[in-house]
Amino acid sequence: MRNFNSKRNGHAAWLALINHYEGDAQKDHVKDQAYTNILTPKYHGEKKKFIFETYVTILQEAYEDLEQYGEVISEEKHVRDLLTGIKDPTANAAKQAIFATPNLRSNFNNAVTHLATSLQLNLALQDTRNIGAANTDRGGRGGGRGGRGRQNNGRGGRGCGGRNIYLGSYTPEQWKKFSAEHRRKVHEGRQKSAK
Repeated sequence: MRNFNSKRNGHAAWLALINHYEGDAQKDHVKDQAYTNILTPKYHGEKKKFIFETYVTILQEAYEDLEQYGEVISEEKHVRDLLTGIKDPTANAAKQAIFATPNLRSNFNNAVTHLATSLQLNLALQDTRNIGAANTDRGGRGGGRGGRGRQNNGRGGRGCGGRNIYLGSYTPEQWKKFSAEHRRKVHEGRQKSAK
């Protein structure tokens, strides 16, 4: 740019900037980066900092960069790249359905929608399984939950399936923060559950 300052040739400076930032070398660099962004990321399931939507966004931006510089890639290739990067075993059934269904296999957006729905259902099923497992008596020392075992005529220990909200255990700090009314309700709730 200093060369153009002394000559006061703004038009030539502008053309030099365009050539530098949009020239063949820059286009090749953007294309190479886009292909790397298509091949590198892998989806191994929902993680705190890498969810399915993040994976899809990386692919979409890479395809947009390629399209901007004249690289046309078929929808089927988009879908194949999408499925190749998914390493989450819970998505295998959805991946097979996409391969088997022409409308999904040839349309990136439809494939993404199908996968997102399937993954969301899998997460919901896992949550209900985990919740169900937490509510069952698995045996062990004292029947679970810290060795308290069965109490109160076989009705279970603290919590009793969530029927009485005042049966929980509280730290001394929590107890100090309770109002007198709340403490009274806790005492009443515990007395009712002991009967």
